[in-house]
Amino acid sequence: RSALSWSLEADVELGLRIAESLLSFWHLRAHEAEARRWVERALETSEALSPTARATGLHVLGALSFWEGDFKRSARALEESLALSRAAGDQRRIAEIANTLGNSMWALGDRKRTRKLREEAIRLGWELRDPRGVARTLHSIGEESRDTGDRAGARRAFEESLDVMRELGDKSFVMASLHGLGDLELDSGNLSAASQRYRESLALALELDTPNVVLLTLAGLASVAAVSRDLARAGHLWATVEAMEERRGMRILSFERERYERTLDPYVSTPAFVAGLAEGKEL
Repeated sequence: RSALSWSLEADVELGLRIAESLLSFWHLRAHEAEARRWVERALETSEALSPTARATGLHVLGALSFWEGDFKRSARALEESLALSRAAGDQRRIAEIANTLGNSMWALGDRKRTRKLREEAIRLGWELRDPRGVARTLHSIGEESRDTGDRAGARRAFEESLDVMRELGDKSFVMASLHGLGDLELDSGNLSAASQRYRESLALALELDTPNVVLLTLAGLASVAAVSRDLARAGHLWATVEAMEERRGMRILSFERERYERTLDPYVSTPAFVAGLAEGKEL
């Protein structure tokens, strides 16, 4: 924080590079709002940013806005960042932004644009010999394939991403892929497998102190409990999710939350779920 504050007066472009290097940290620690405010100040207060620095700042702003659920703002920032990066011929940045922009386009319902961006990100990732970038894009493809009913394609993408991230030792993306596979198993009705994947992801989320993924895995486990008719436990777990959201000032992204609420909806009025919810809120 001290370095970033100093950079606003001394070297904004250095500050933006630092901010970009901290993107994963800010997301994993649920500091998106604080980070976004800093990036906004940096972009607004400096009138002489180079195109590369502006592209960096807009990339950070776009990613943070996506994680906060402001998909339109995310898309606007990332579109400008992508255009600046294309003009500079920065292939590595183009690949990264194409994948991030694909997330926003998917959330906004533009499936055709999402597909083109994913294809570009994958192609550039292979050309640049960037297995981490390819694995991240495969994870996104897995999410989208699952949500469109292509479960076999989703499994291939998630498992390939998981294999690469395990080889690279990237626990944060191993955690994300395990959660994605948990959602896939939940959608497929494989409740035991879903529970196992969520628990594996939760263990990493607790190890890495990642509240966003703790929320997601608890929501998944609440859904598994509900479908398994362990309704008191489901209510208790969902109360924990809501309490964490309130306490941390954060919320599961809308399209993620809809999956769990859709699963829980048939059970939320049952006496056992209501009792579990009330008990969970008292803790």
